[in-house]
Amino acid sequence: KGFRWLGKNVKQINYNGDKLTPETLKYQLKCYLATRRIIEERQLDFISIKCHYELSEHYVTQCVNCVLCSDPYDWRGKKEPTVFACEADSDGALTMQILKLISGLPTLFIDLRHYDEKEGVYVFCNCGAQSTWFAERSENHVDNLKKVTLYPVIPKYKAKGAHLQYQCKEGEITFARLGRDGKGQYEMAILRGEFVEFPMEKLRETCWEWPHAYAKIDIPPDKLIDVWPANHFHAVSGNYIAELMKICEILKIKP
Repeated sequence: KGFRWLGKNVKQINYNGDKLTPETLKYQLKCYLATRRIIEERQLDFISIKCHYELSEHYVTQCVNCVLCSDPYDWRGKKEPTVFACEADSDGALTMQILKLISGLPTLFIDLRHYDEKEGVYVFCNCGAQSTWFAERSENHVDNLKKVTLYPVIPKYKAKGAHLQYQCKEGEITFARLGRDGKGQYEMAILRGEFVEFPMEKLRETCWEWPHAYAKIDIPPDKLIDVWPANHFHAVSGNYIAELMKICEILKIKP
């Protein structure tokens, strides 16, 4: 059912007879079902999975798993999103869980790639997957998934399966990231930004097959590098600065 649902709703699936075939895509869907079972059995609230390089070298990437956990829907209908962080980033997962709890919305796990000085935007490009809800920010899965294209896993990884490509819809966004100070105590970096959109060809500047976000953030790159504690950024739609500041106050975390 999941295989048919995905094929019916996404923009396109670019099978190549090798890395991305119906069989490898079904394998990725089975990984999602297995993950759901583990989550239910162990009563987990949020998760992080180490895909690189064990799974991404020898089996299939966890891109489809990441998307279906993170989204507020799958082929069975609407559901509560489960925070899913890549690369076993536990502090990233914890940050996203906080964002989810204060907003009730899906959250985003993205990598900062570079600053585009000409366009004045930060370029984010995660390695193969992120919640498809951000493609259109719609409660209707059809609106979001019709912007998503599946491509074969890139040659960098020996494993098989699909990456999911799209560009985040423009709009207000709140970024956050938990880190630790020199004494090992938690602190949280918080920023407000705005996603903007470009022609899809711009994705070729980084990795064509991967999902992207372009953000205007009112902070220069040299200062951002100093204050942000990781290469991973986490985001939620809207402005939740005040709520995050209150959470930091309650939990005695330095914002």
